[in-house]
Amino acid sequence: SRVEEIRSNAKGTTYPEISKGRFREMVIVVPPKILVSEFGEFARDIIRQMRILKRSNVKLEKARDLLLPRLMNGEVAA
Repeated sequence: SRVEEIRSNAKGTTYPEISKGRFREMVIVVPPKILVSEFGEFARDIIRQMRILKRSNVKLEKARDLLLPRLMNGEVAA
């Protein structure tokens, strides 16, 4: 795979790195601009949904933290 190829070109024990010379010799595949653009739109939608879900989770956590002690004390019926 490409990852293995890149790793095989990396040298160093503590922090493997690729020299500029080796990096210049490597073939880097660049996708067409339209594909990058389409992926960007797709990724933006997913990130937007993640943010919405995160906000929902925060609200749910607050509701849980408010209701659970009341439920445990018998102030709220299940």
